[in-house]
Amino acid sequence: MLRVISKEHQYSLDQGREHITFMSSKGNLILSHRTSSYIGAYLGLYATGNGKSTKAFMDVDWVFCQGFPRS
Repeated sequence: MLRVISKEHQYSLDQGREHITFMSSKGNLILSHRTSSYIGAYLGLYATGNGKSTKAFMDVDWVFCQGFPRS
């Protein structure tokens, strides 16, 4: 099972032992009051065969995404 833990602009693939910074920017660039649409982040799922051809597949029954309030 793959579990990705994210908080703010970092993510972790090892149960939170090490957090990796993905990108940082000012908060007002993500949620703009000047536009009528959401221009923030979207959640996506990605699978890889680590460079090898495979006939394996991935079925996703559910995804849980929990937001954290900005401090």
